[in-house]
Amino acid sequence: EDIDAGGIVPQAHALRRAFDDLDLDGIFCLDNTPLVYFKEVPRIDPACYAEMLSSADYILMNLEEARQTAGLTDPAAAALALQKAYGGCVIVKDGGAGCHCCNGSGTFHSGSFPVEAVNTNGAGDTFLAGFMKGLSVSLSLPDALTLANAAAAIKVSRGGAAEETPDLQDLRQFLAARGITPIV
Repeated sequence: EDIDAGGIVPQAHALRRAFDDLDLDGIFCLDNTPLVYFKEVPRIDPACYAEMLSSADYILMNLEEARQTAGLTDPAAAALALQKAYGGCVIVKDGGAGCHCCNGSGTFHSGSFPVEAVNTNGAGDTFLAGFMKGLSVSLSLPDALTLANAAAAIKVSRGGAAEETPDLQDLRQFLAARGITPIV
């Protein structure tokens, strides 16, 4: 059964309109996972889904979500196709290979940080948290993605519980240990 006018899509549009109508200095960021990836989530009407993607400033998907949405398995090609179709900035996460980003000005790769993965639960949420933190302190897009990749790398190298999510001190130490001047 499709999600109709009483479902999640109108709520997302209402939130976006609230930002626009109130002239709030905010970012509408859509993490695609609940909408596409989980089989138990009802199918969303394609027109509503397209409208929702078009209203986002940032669209984040993992490679499987991008494959399902764009029909492409190459992350850079998927990011480009999705950005052309929906606008905004599209980030396709590719696990240990980092992520590919297309923001309308170009497409680029942001590398991951090699770590021994202990548990990948929460990696996407931690990536999103690192990315949004980077944007909130006015980092450049590449630096925000570096922060996001670092946060996800720390997370997967630890256990799966929420208390294992890195904080800013963890991120600073992790980046400094790799010769990267702390960016936050």
